[in-house]
Amino acid sequence: MLMRRIEAALARAGAAAGLYGLAGLVLLGAAGFGVAAFYIWIDGITWHPASPALWTGLLLAVIGLLMMGAGRVVLRAPRLPARQQPSAAGSSGPPGAADVAAMTGVVSELIRRNPAEGVTMAALAGVAIGASPEIRRLLADAARAALAPKPPSDDRQSRT
Repeated sequence: MLMRRIEAALARAGAAAGLYGLAGLVLLGAAGFGVAAFYIWIDGITWHPASPALWTGLLLAVIGLLMMGAGRVVLRAPRLPARQQPSAAGSSGPPGAADVAAMTGVVSELIRRNPAEGVTMAALAGVAIGASPEIRRLLADAARAALAPKPPSDDRQSRT
């Protein structure tokens, strides 16, 4: 049941990614026509043949610098408040951390054997998880269920 829900969420995320890709292509075309219109407009108001190229280049350089600054702000890691910073002392780990560590070792070995497949799968998983809040919620619920402490079994009752 969980796999069907994850597959359905992946299908919706794939459709959304396709639509976003098409929208990006349309916006890229619109930007190209905008730059061409700017170039033609500058050419009509100036007398020197090189000035439209100069002004267009300067405009694109400013836009590029603004985009680089925005990317730097977005990619900057958030700073944790002092009370939320992880402490090195006394970290025995949550229940199930040993299982996660064992799975990490297995995954690391599989990636060492097939690095191209590992990179591809990691990229696809990152895009899917980053694009779909539903996939994030489903995977978080599955992780919580897997890491939840299990009640101790009472072997004495089964013997009598």
